[in-house]
Amino acid sequence: MDYNRLNDLLDEETYYENMKKTAFIYRKMLLFKKFKKKAYTQLKFSANILLVLELTGINSGHKYDIYIQFTECEITDIF
Repeated sequence: MDYNRLNDLLDEETYYENMKKTAFIYRKMLLFKKFKKKAYTQLKFSANILLVLELTGINSGHKYDIYIQFTECEITDIF
């Protein structure tokens, strides 16, 4: 995950998972480091019409879903 690009994409004033943007990005960084430590070096990306992103560990099959809420073409929350 490219945290610099995520930082550029997300709004400074919006809360994501009830956290400020910087805390949200840091939490995701820790999660992906945990994935990497467990040798989940590849994740399969898929998206559906409900704006849910599903990441699946290629070897493990473990899944992590990300729901993105949009309001008028702007990201307003991520769960």
